[in-house]
Amino acid sequence: MLAEMQPFETAEARKLSKPTITSFSRLTRTKASITNEKGRGWLLEQNPNLEERIILSWTEELVIRTTWKIFTEHWDDFCYPASDDLIVFPESETWMLLYSHTEEFQFGSQ
Repeated sequence: MLAEMQPFETAEARKLSKPTITSFSRLTRTKASITNEKGRGWLLEQNPNLEERIILSWTEELVIRTTWKIFTEHWDDFCYPASDDLIVFPESETWMLLYSHTEEFQFGSQ
């Protein structure tokens, strides 16, 4: 699994454009204080493309690239309740997932 995650260099991460949730016409939400299986099911309903390359960004300095498969299988290892917010999006920026430290997912798509 670690081989499928590549960190960004800090300078590269800072240059990365990040979509905003308000730029999407479709928005769905759900609580993230659910079981891993329920969370995975909801995530796959939003985007079934497991091979899609995605970017995960916690801060300007902490950004990695992986696949939607890795994220959906281990989402609870990437999302930290009560401390961090996370932005997840593909390089195409056609959708965006926000995880809030208040344990809520928001998924925006066109």
